[in-house]
Amino acid sequence: MADARRIAAAAWAKLEDRIRLAEPRILERFPAGASPSALDKVERQLGAKLPPLVREIYRIHDGVGMPAFVKKGRYREERHSYFLCLADALDQWRVWCEGLSGGFFKDFKVENAFGPVRADWWNPLWLPITTDGGGNNDCVDLDPAPRGRVGQVIQVWHDDHQREVLAPDLATYLLDRVEEDEWAAAFRAEQAAKAEPRRHARRHL
Repeated sequence: MADARRIAAAAWAKLEDRIRLAEPRILERFPAGASPSALDKVERQLGAKLPPLVREIYRIHDGVGMPAFVKKGRYREERHSYFLCLADALDQWRVWCEGLSGGFFKDFKVENAFGPVRADWWNPLWLPITTDGGGNNDCVDLDPAPRGRVGQVIQVWHDDHQREVLAPDLATYLLDRVEEDEWAAAFRAEQAAKAEPRRHARRHL
């Protein structure tokens, strides 16, 4: 547990340093850590224990303030997120599990498994930790294939006939896969879009 806490803290510190250089205002959105009870709830839902490193990473920050969905009038619009909060992770997990229990994947077959990942279309012991806004997720794998590691991160796309190991653990994944410069550009574009109606209104005063 002490090693997991140290690795998680070091990973967040490195990631925050990189984001601070790219666009420090992003860090203002970072949420507080998840509570032990919230993490326990995830474990009860999945029916499996989360690796200590996954728990420690979420205990520092429950995601990165990038919600999987935003309200658009009466509807919800799915958005890209580098790291989901636990509530959104469970939402994504339930969608996949409903598809599995409903038989929607029975005719789909994984043709290639790159790395020690099971050749399943969906596995209830995969926990989504990202979304690309189009039904695709990277997941923490709690049921790896032989020679795999519990807690490795895998790629699971809804229309792709392959499954792939992306990183041996969540800390490595976050440091390798988060694109802070791309994130900063998107953040600035979002801020500019929000400011435009105000500028337009001032011009017409």
